[in-house]
Amino acid sequence: MCKIMAKNWWFKFEYRVWQSDPSLSQCSLGARGFWLEILCAMYAQEVHTIAGSLERIARMTRCESAEVAKFSLELKEAKVCDVTICHGDVTLMSRRLKKELSTKENNRLRKQKERCHNDVTIQSKSKSKSNKKEEEKERPLSEQKKATRLPNDFIATEELLAWAKVKRPTIDPSLETEKFINYWTAKSGKDATKLDWNATWRNWILNAKESSNGSYYQQREQTVINERNAINQLREAVKEISGDDAHHSPRQLLGFSENGYNG
Repeated sequence: MCKIMAKNWWFKFEYRVWQSDPSLSQCSLGARGFWLEILCAMYAQEVHTIAGSLERIARMTRCESAEVAKFSLELKEAKVCDVTICHGDVTLMSRRLKKELSTKENNRLRKQKERCHNDVTIQSKSKSKSNKKEEEKERPLSEQKKATRLPNDFIATEELLAWAKVKRPTIDPSLETEKFINYWTAKSGKDATKLDWNATWRNWILNAKESSNGSYYQQREQTVINERNAINQLREAVKEISGDDAHHSPRQLLGFSENGYNG
């Protein structure tokens, strides 16, 4: 016998199954009552098998020893349960209850395994976090990166400017850098410190408002082209007049010398 179920003071009884069972229908009223008493004893003792002497089973089911032997034989012949009678001892086993208890035990073991797995997973994650914290504590203070305020000598490097030209061609990076420095220099509190100021600058550029006059770089290139065209036109005009001043500087073409105006 094996203990499996928790103690119950009741169990599910499907009377329609009981009344329609063909095996039970072959038994007398006394045998059916005897079997019901055995089932109650099985649930009370949390087992699927009851075994003992005829006298012991008689006391358990509140009947005579001769009746125990008679009813046990009836149940065996009708194949209601597994019955063994040997040398005055009787063993009765419920196949249905055995299957039911086995299923419940398997479910219990499965849930227990799941709980153990979840506990191990939680402990593993907790241990991993703890190890990271310990490693962080063990690292020298010089290696532990801390948030700082914007350095006084912060500049937008050529690499950052090239990145801004690709990502945000419609803004003036020099102007945005000036705004960036002014903002973070004036800001106070814990939010004024950052771990990576280059990354903070890139975020600033990504969030900067676009120029309403088109691309900053396009405007700058157009300004240079316009200046060159104006100088070339001025040279051509002077050349037509003097014939020998085509390669003079714009200041010289306008009548200026190193010492001032020569007009």
